[in-house]
Amino acid sequence: MTRYRCLSCGGDQYSADPSKANEPCIYCGNRGTTAMKDLMPDKDEDITKLTKEQASEVIETRTPTGLFYTKENGLFIGIDNSSGDAWTEEFTDFETFLLWITTQLTVEEAEERIKGRRIG
Repeated sequence: MTRYRCLSCGGDQYSADPSKANEPCIYCGNRGTTAMKDLMPDKDEDITKLTKEQASEVIETRTPTGLFYTKENGLFIGIDNSSGDAWTEEFTDFETFLLWITTQLTVEEAEERIKGRRIG
């Protein structure tokens, strides 16, 4: 499995075919995806922690593009602004947030997968 990143919108896509570089992005259609060295994005590099005020600014202005989160009242607020749409979801744990923001899973699918990993 290889992770490809769109150089235009920053979206990640995955393929078992190692020769998909420069294919059109599934999010914005731009030609120019590039193979990344790691399957999972490095959370310190690709996902930025924001203050509550910074998160509000990203949601309101839809800039900058990227993957973000903030922690508020014990919840992780995930912001996927890789396409400029500022998709926002709340999570009770960081692991579920990380699975959601680095894959194309819905929140419910991410919660189910994480729930299945936990014992007890």
